[in-house]
Amino acid sequence: MRIKRIILLNPRARSEKAAAWMKRLQCLAPDIEVCVTEGGEATTAQTAEAVRKGNDVVVAAGGDGTINEVINGIAGTGAALGILPMGSVNVLARQLGIPLEIRRAWDLIELGHARAVDLIRVEHRGDPQPRTRYFVQVAGAGVDAHIVQRVTWRQKRRWGPWSYLIETLKAVGQTFPRVRVQMDDADPVEGAFVLMGNGSFYGGPVPVFHRASMSDGLVDVCVFDSARVPDLLRYGLAVIRGRQSCTRGMVYRQAKAVEITASGEVPIEMDGEFAGYLPAQITVVPAALRVLVPAPPSRPDD
Repeated sequence: MRIKRIILLNPRARSEKAAAWMKRLQCLAPDIEVCVTEGGEATTAQTAEAVRKGNDVVVAAGGDGTINEVINGIAGTGAALGILPMGSVNVLARQLGIPLEIRRAWDLIELGHARAVDLIRVEHRGDPQPRTRYFVQVAGAGVDAHIVQRVTWRQKRRWGPWSYLIETLKAVGQTFPRVRVQMDDADPVEGAFVLMGNGSFYGGPVPVFHRASMSDGLVDVCVFDSARVPDLLRYGLAVIRGRQSCTRGMVYRQAKAVEITASGEVPIEMDGEFAGYLPAQITVVPAALRVLVPAPPSRPDD
């Protein structure tokens, strides 16, 4: 049976390079429809429409934010996700071992090896209209999300991943509401900010969630007590050493359900994109997304 595929190209490529990217993708896959997406929730709706039209695979040509928009249109449909990594960081592609070179990434999509991974459902009720969204790699609330909210597309184009460091430095010394994190039936934990991971990487190839698996039915949660520079440096060293579970000021746990609240207005980000405000209820949806990834190596006796 012939597999029907569609490529959705990140609209932020609408610059002097947009036509070149479109031409390259059309040369790469001449028989595949390539559409420039509208961005944000419109991309999610466009993805859902593509699935309704019978596309078995929706390929996100963009960064982690574009992938997030696409998975929210795919969730619950059975369609598979393909990834052409064209973002500034490409965390999910790195996590799944997808080549960052576009030709090699497309070759992988054509091979069609699918892996089922968990999705993390977030019901955030801090907006005028309560809504449900999903993330596949990482999310955060507090200082982390504030920085993501402040980074503009123009900054990303000019500075790439360094744009996040620039906004981090601007945030130093500011006071933010503390967050309260309830994980399953454990006692709640308070902190300056919280990160949640389905995969191990955060912000690139940084293994913040060293116990994480994308198919264990759990979300890894790290609550940080302080956002002061000395403490952030100490936390970073703990992450490098894999000592998240035994470092003062850090709480690292795995959970099936998480509730995050705050006394003031606190933003939340999902897969590197601003996604609204707390409070939020987070639950794991096991094996809810099929992603095209490299095939596992064959065993000697295969």
